Amino acid sequence: MARAPKTLARRLSAQLGLLLGCLLLTALGAVWGVRGLRQDFSQALDGYERLRQLYLVGFHLQSARAAMTSDFPDFPRARLELRRAQQLHGQMASSNAATADGGVAEALERAAVAAEANRPSVTVLDLPLAAMNERAESLRQGIASAQRMADRRQQVTLIALLALITLTVMASIWIARRQVRAVLGPLKEISHGVRRVAAGQLETPFAMQQADVEFASLAHDFNDMALQLHAGRSTLEARVEAATRALVQSERLAGVGLLAAGVAHEINNPLSIIAARIELLRAKPVEPAINAALADVLEEVFRCKTIIERLLQLSRGAAGHRELMDVGRVAADVVQAVRPLPAAAGRAWSVDVAPATIRADAGELRQVMLNLLLNAIQFTPPDGAIRVQVRSHGDVAAIEVADDGQGIAPTVMNRLFEPFYSTAAGERRGTGLGLAISKSIVESHDGSLEVFSDGIGHGSRFVIKLPIVRGG
Repeated sequence: MARAPKTLARRLSAQLGLLLGCLLLTALGAVWGVRGLRQDFSQALDGYERLRQLYLVGFHLQSARAAMTSDFPDFPRARLELRRAQQLHGQMASSNAATADGGVAEALERAAVAAEANRPSVTVLDLPLAAMNERAESLRQGIASAQRMADRRQQVTLIALLALITLTVMASIWIARRQVRAVLGPLKEISHGVRRVAAGQLETPFAMQQADVEFASLAHDFNDMALQLHAGRSTLEARVEAATRALVQSERLAGVGLLAAGVAHEINNPLSIIAARIELLRAKPVEPAINAALADVLEEVFRCKTIIERLLQLSRGAAGHRELMDVGRVAADVVQAVRPLPAAAGRAWSVDVAPATIRADAGELRQVMLNLLLNAIQFTPPDGAIRVQVRSHGDVAAIEVADDGQGIAPTVMNRLFEPFYSTAAGERRGTGLGLAISKSIVESHDGSLEVFSDGIGHGSRFVIKLPIVRGG
């Protein structure tokens, strides 16, 4: 049979029941002692009253005896005193049958008859006096016995009350200590937990196995609150970190905008002049080595002009003409244009697109797709695979470009969309602006660009999410 869980209410009820039981025993002991003492004192008082009445009867008998035995006998007075003695004795007998004494009554009757016959006889009066003395002695012994009984009962009552009061006090102290221990112990644990939460330690719960159900439930709720606070703090820290990165990137883009304006004005024209002069030099007959060197210089000049154009595009942001289009068809067209490139040779392509209508600038969207596909080709080995997928999820169109190439390290993930940051090395190293421009274009379309990777050697996955236009 399963034991009932310990609860503070059940514990308190049991302890209060024990305390009330002790108090009830004390009250019963007091009632028993008071009732017994009252009974004993009643018996003693009743004995004193009967003894007083008996003394009155004896007083009248003594008066009658004195009247009959004097030098001048006074029989009328003796008869009067005897009648009074008989009346008092009769009242005693009628008020309490236990006080009736046949010997005293007969002796009084003979003395009254003798007095009526004018025959003075001390012996006749001595008999009831002797009987009354015996009765008085018996009453005195009864009174003494009742007093002794009252004394013993008083002692027993006092001892019992003292013992019960001591037991009640000890039970009260025991109950108080148990309650203090049962309440203050869990409260100290909870206070320690509160201080720990205040110190920022939210992920370590605490348990009170020996506590009552109420405190265990409170500890469980407190742990849930701490875990929720921990989760909320983690989420808030992640949001703050993301907002900080976004702010840093915005500041960098602002700096890039200022830089691009100055560079475009100060460098673009000289680069154009340099490119034109090199074209003129290449048009003249020169040695093949010099011609090759001029071609390399011209290529680098055009590369500088491309960097300046991208900087201007990044600083200006996307501002193309928006129109309704099928994003699946755009993705398929870009893949169709990229697959014949020599750099894409040998890669296995998987294209799975579904129609989804969005409002966007076709040129900008193609630029984003082209940038992601060229990156996938660049970082995927010749025998690797590239997957392009377009799917609708509610009101969002998801364009996914995935590869099984070299993957992305966790330390690189947070910096991948920073301007001028590039993971390529050697001849493949780019300007570090392609992903930053792509993210800027997607966000200008109220969308998002995210990257996922399980680390080096596990490939990467870029996901573009754009809002779908319904009924357009």
